[in-house]
Amino acid sequence: MEDVSTKPSLPTTLPDRLLIYLTVLYLLRAPILTGAFLVAFPFFATYSGVSPLLANIFDIRPIGMMVVSLTAFMAAWTVMTTGWVVLLHGADRFPIPQLVTSDSPSKLQVFLFSLAAVPVVTVSITYSVRESGRSFWAMLGWSVAGCIAAFLLRLLRKTKHSKAPSPVGLIYWLREHPECGAGYVSPKVEELKLLPGHSLAFSLLLTSLFVYLGVGLAKYVRLGHQPLIPTVAYLLLLVTLICWGTSGLAFFFDRFRVPVLIPLLAVPTLISLFPQSDHYYRLVSKTPIEAVHPVAVLQAGNRSSVIVVAANGGGIQSAAWTARVITGLEERCRLEFGKGFREFGCSIRMISSVSGGSVGAMYVVGAYGPDGLPTDNLAELVKLAELPSLDDIAWGLVYPDLGRVFFPFFWSTYMDRGQALERALNRQKGLSEALSAWTEGVRSGWRPAIMFNATIADTGERLLFTNTTLTSGRRGVKTLQQLYPESDIQIATASRLSATFPYVAPAARADLGGPWAKQYHVVDGGYYDNYGMSSLIAWLDEALQSTENPVRQVLILEIRGAPFSKDALKSQRGWMYQTIVPLAAMLNVRTAGQLSHNEEELRLLRRAVGSVSVESAVFQFPGEDPPLGWHLTEHQKKEIDIAWDRMRDGPGWAKVRAFLSTKAAARSREAAQGP
Repeated sequence: MEDVSTKPSLPTTLPDRLLIYLTVLYLLRAPILTGAFLVAFPFFATYSGVSPLLANIFDIRPIGMMVVSLTAFMAAWTVMTTGWVVLLHGADRFPIPQLVTSDSPSKLQVFLFSLAAVPVVTVSITYSVRESGRSFWAMLGWSVAGCIAAFLLRLLRKTKHSKAPSPVGLIYWLREHPECGAGYVSPKVEELKLLPGHSLAFSLLLTSLFVYLGVGLAKYVRLGHQPLIPTVAYLLLLVTLICWGTSGLAFFFDRFRVPVLIPLLAVPTLISLFPQSDHYYRLVSKTPIEAVHPVAVLQAGNRSSVIVVAANGGGIQSAAWTARVITGLEERCRLEFGKGFREFGCSIRMISSVSGGSVGAMYVVGAYGPDGLPTDNLAELVKLAELPSLDDIAWGLVYPDLGRVFFPFFWSTYMDRGQALERALNRQKGLSEALSAWTEGVRSGWRPAIMFNATIADTGERLLFTNTTLTSGRRGVKTLQQLYPESDIQIATASRLSATFPYVAPAARADLGGPWAKQYHVVDGGYYDNYGMSSLIAWLDEALQSTENPVRQVLILEIRGAPFSKDALKSQRGWMYQTIVPLAAMLNVRTAGQLSHNEEELRLLRRAVGSVSVESAVFQFPGEDPPLGWHLTEHQKKEIDIAWDRMRDGPGWAKVRAFLSTKAAARSREAAQGP
């Protein structure tokens, strides 16, 4: 290890200076990367190809801008402070010149570093005003309030950090071991305290932790309620903590030429060997109510013609579109055939849903009563599906999931971002009940059966959470009843497992047998079939080919939350394309490829049940690049309503109208004949 006790001066030759500057840039890599992220990420999230997934985190209510502004300035000052400590004391640990001498940045430098927070604040204001019609002046006012709060916190910690107790034992050890203590303490000073700059950094770290814990607790008491802390604020808090952690580790380990990733990943890698760090979903005790066989579902409806639904995945967009189409068709039927006409909702005997479509279907099926769908407030079901859940997921990622990486033995088994999403989705009465609670309504004929489609990550098979059945032993598909005969699952849990969008929600396993038991991990149903048609067609095949089948006519409603790109061909592709083409091909197969398979399966079903008429009506959202997360802007909500208004008299409705016309005519004849 070279001696750095004698601080070198800045070289005079250009090559030597470049070498020194490159060394300094390397030592400052953590704050530099954090600063670059603060400046670039808002524009990358809103104007690049990933905007459908990330842009809506910048849709913020005015009062939320105070927290966003506060956390943005804290992140910017973290970049400044961590970088300043390296420049101030780096010469004591590394062979570089002393580049700064002041104990703390000047007011001008504080102002200049504060500019790193401006892109986040600016993009949040402009995006919210444009996409949700927020008041510009309200957004600006709350942003200024957050900026003032950040400056007050900084001044408070700056005036009190010198009075904070010093870790005397640690300081003494560092002085006795100069190889480790260089740059932290001075051997020439009798008083046991940290060198200037470290105290300020320590005080600002305490401030960051104070805000981090305060924000986390504030959200925890309102978990599942309307957003209190914006998603982007959680992201900024996470970035701030990462900057503190990586900068501190780099300052210590760079002296010994130890790559900082080694100590940074050592503990999480070790923790990952323990199953307590895994993610779980809760099962409940099974009730004596048995699932209803497919043909029994059709018989319970007491109808010769039925409607079945396939609702595809795609996040909150698909959830809202599923609810909008079903409730919109119910409203349209009542307008067309009379207010008392309830045949549309009552004719629906089965819904097969995936991902976001499962969330929308959950609210619709949960609203059923003995007379079908409710007579009023159908719009409330759409509003339920449109409520955001992204901030709950962000809280789960930044708090319990981050804690799980380092302290899995002291954390709740169930609390994670998946459980946070589940709580946010549990907005309707009865969703915390077991899925079998809906079975009696299915058997009685007034509630449709439902299949929440998921995928087993360990085998690639379909996993169905359902209150109906499929023939056991069918290749490539399992049901919860087959895996866990003595268990059931809550409705909200089944829905969120079906909607385990990659990385947004974690792959979870059942909480049976203890942490060391071998259990399957469940992920989004869209991995296997993003449209829900495979399960629906298999179910129809079993029901319609039964000798006891009473149905002669079936109408399939295919609800698709967004169109797939039919022509994404570009004229030029370089070698870099080869690095992403495997992933791009997988994603394209998930849409166009699956749709082709579904259409072929539907043709085969029609051949197999030739005596039964099987028609299909497609309701596809026409908008481009719909959001893929769990937040909708006001503009996007209006687009859903506009899209439905445009197609309410289209070919899909024409098929539904023709399907129900005979029932409406029969009802009119009965009314004319009288009692």
